[in-house]
Amino acid sequence: MDEVRDKKMNEKTNKKMKMLEIEDIIEENKFIKSFYFTDKTITKAEPAQFVMLWVPQTSSGDVDFSTPDQIPMSVSSVHKDTFALTVRKYGKTTGELFKYKKGDYVGMTGPLGRGFSAAGNRILCVAGGIGAAPLLLLAQKLQGRKIHFVLGATTKNELFFEKKLEKLCSTLCITTDDGSYGVKGFACDPVPDMCERYNIDQICCCGPEIFMYKVFEIAETLRIPAQFSLERYMYCGLGLCGHCALDGYLICKDGPVFTSEELKKTKDFGAKKVDETGMKIDI
Repeated sequence: MDEVRDKKMNEKTNKKMKMLEIEDIIEENKFIKSFYFTDKTITKAEPAQFVMLWVPQTSSGDVDFSTPDQIPMSVSSVHKDTFALTVRKYGKTTGELFKYKKGDYVGMTGPLGRGFSAAGNRILCVAGGIGAAPLLLLAQKLQGRKIHFVLGATTKNELFFEKKLEKLCSTLCITTDDGSYGVKGFACDPVPDMCERYNIDQICCCGPEIFMYKVFEIAETLRIPAQFSLERYMYCGLGLCGHCALDGYLICKDGPVFTSEELKKTKDFGAKKVDETGMKIDI
């Protein structure tokens, strides 16, 4: 009974926003920064669990409520009571966050959602772009197992986490779309060979959905269990707004991590998503 009570209390706590101080900022490359915070609850996040991040839009001197007030961000690393959010500058909210400095405060709710639960001793992590963020935390959590990693980016200057992953993984394969570093091609390209060479037990994947769908097809062909961390437009992160719907699933509550078996039952994976207006559009 105490465990049930504690679980319910933790779930309630996770859904309350807290203001956290930015304790450090690391520039991974000119597009991506890691922001470091301290919090005993969020450091318990499983890989691919996320927080809803509130960045007060205060450039004008007043809070700007025209910009979405929360965005989902996966925890990328944990050390004791310190954790990081690794963020790519993309829209208004992340653009505002990139103006923030050490000592500034942002709001967070979480951790939320369902993370990776990798089984087996030989795991292949496949990351495309910013999808490396939750997979870095997975590599940290799986120390003691054989971790093989494919890290993909569009070009050399968009790569990040290379040095950290070299220390954590048995093998690291780097791909760039333009061939400016590592193997020329997409992060999904080395997957069949690496699965065969290292007798992989399970694949864990995160990145653009079209790319993940290709890894899904490879995993199905090779009959290797796989898990995928999906991204959808989210307003609430609590299963209320419905913007993150996927054929009856809600990414924020049922995911963001889904197994191949679950995704086989969907029609929209790799094809459709709901945009900020609520309309279903092509990916």
